[in-house]
Amino acid sequence: MNRRFLLVLALAASMQARAAYAFAYVMQPGETLANVAARMYGSARREKILIDANHLDEKGGIRVVAGMRIEVPSPEVRRVVDGDTWPRLSERWLGDGKRAEWLAKANGALAWVAPSKGQSYEVFPVVSYVATETSLLTDVWIRHREDPKWAWELNSFNQREGGEVKAREVVLIPLVDLQLTEEGRAAAQQSANCGVADRAALGSQRIAAAELPSLSAELGQGNYVSALVRAARLLGIGELTKVQKASVAHGMLESYVALGETRLAIAACSAWRENADAVTLDPDMISPKVLEVCNNR
Repeated sequence: MNRRFLLVLALAASMQARAAYAFAYVMQPGETLANVAARMYGSARREKILIDANHLDEKGGIRVVAGMRIEVPSPEVRRVVDGDTWPRLSERWLGDGKRAEWLAKANGALAWVAPSKGQSYEVFPVVSYVATETSLLTDVWIRHREDPKWAWELNSFNQREGGEVKAREVVLIPLVDLQLTEEGRAAAQQSANCGVADRAALGSQRIAAAELPSLSAELGQGNYVSALVRAARLLGIGELTKVQKASVAHGMLESYVALGETRLAIAACSAWRENADAVTLDPDMISPKVLEVCNNR
C-alpha cells in the first residue's frame, strides 16, 4: 500500500462534515408550558398539547422546572415508497388502517386513491388524553380545537360511541391542524440534528477507545504500516474527542518518522500539537528524530 496515500486518506476523513412525532425540548429558567407553546405553536392556549403529551397534571398549576426535558409534538414529513396505500400508511403511523381517511384528507387526498411513489406526505401528531373524571366529549375536544360541533370526530378517530368520556378512559387526540412556528421548526431541526450527531459521535468514540490500545501495541512492535492503516481508519469513522485525535496523530507521527517520511511526519506533528492540550518536547521523553521533525514544522 502507498504510504503517502494513508495520510491523504486520514486527512480527507478528518475533514468530512459531521453532521416521531415529537422533539425534545429542555425547559429554561422562568419558562412555563404556555411560554413554550406560544413560541413553538404561536399560541399559549396550545399548552394543553404539551400537558397531554408529557402526562402532566394541570390541576393546582403546572409544575415544570428548569432542566426538565419535555416532548413537543410536531408534524412529520415522510415519503411514499412502493406498495404504500393510505390504509397501509395509516396503519403504520396512526395505528389503524381505518384511519386512512384522516391521513389522506390531511394531505389533500382521497383514501381510496393510492399516493404516488416518491410523493411527500405529512403525518400529524397524536396525543393521548387520560380522563381524570367523567366529562363530556365536547370538553375533551375543545382542549385542542375551538369548535365543539366537530367533537364527534373524536368518536370516529377512536372508534367509540357516546357523548361522555369515562374516568381513566384514554382518548387519542389527532392534531390535524397543528403547525410549528418558524422558531418551532428551527428547534425541531436542531433537536433532530443533535440527536443523530451525538449518537454517531458516541459510537465513533467508543470504537476509538477500544482500538487505541491496539494502535499503541502496533507501534511498540514496530508494525508501522499497520499502525498507519488503523490510524487512518479511526480518523475516518466519525467525530473523535481531541484527546483521541491527539493519540492517533502521535501514532502517525511515530510511524512516519520510523518510515523516513519526513514531510508526512511534520504534518502529523502539527495535528498532534493542534489536538493535545499541551505538548512538551522533552528530549528525555521524545526520540531525537521526532524532536527534529517537530522542531522543523
